[in-house]
Amino acid sequence: MRRASAFLALLAGLVGLASAQNAPSFPFCQCVRSTSTSRYEVVDTPAVSLKPGYWCVQLKVKETCDKPKSPCCQADLYKIELLAQAGCVGSRMTASYGYSASSLVEVPSVPTWETPDAAPEGAAVLKLVRLGLNVSSADGIYICYKALSGSCRKAEQVCLPGPDGRCQLSLFSSDSSCW
Repeated sequence: MRRASAFLALLAGLVGLASAQNAPSFPFCQCVRSTSTSRYEVVDTPAVSLKPGYWCVQLKVKETCDKPKSPCCQADLYKIELLAQAGCVGSRMTASYGYSASSLVEVPSVPTWETPDAAPEGAAVLKLVRLGLNVSSADGIYICYKALSGSCRKAEQVCLPGPDGRCQLSLFSSDSSCW
């Protein structure tokens, strides 16, 4: 009886471990998930405010790439995905970018909401595409969001924090092979 209980406990533990290992992680896609292959970094999480009503994250381009032979070291920056609260889906947002408050211009596209099948309950993704940035133009740039409608007006209302309590963002190249 004792062996059967121990076996069942071990089996339950292994099932729990397998479930945890199979749980989807952000971003919810098949992509290179290594910051060592990219020169892009997000500097400001939590977000900063450059102008009233805006919340922004700043990008930095590392001087060197940890894996210099990787094609991702010179990849462009096409898209940002932010792990968000599902309750914010439907809030109309706009996005701008620039190196300072006075240089902000609208991004060529508007942020869109998605609720991927792989996302955990309560999670959604805020996507911003067509950034048109590269390792020369992205260093020091701020990507800023502004809510036009809805109750999610601040970063802390939009972001679904990661284990460290900060916003989770993923950066993608135009062919989505690098992030």
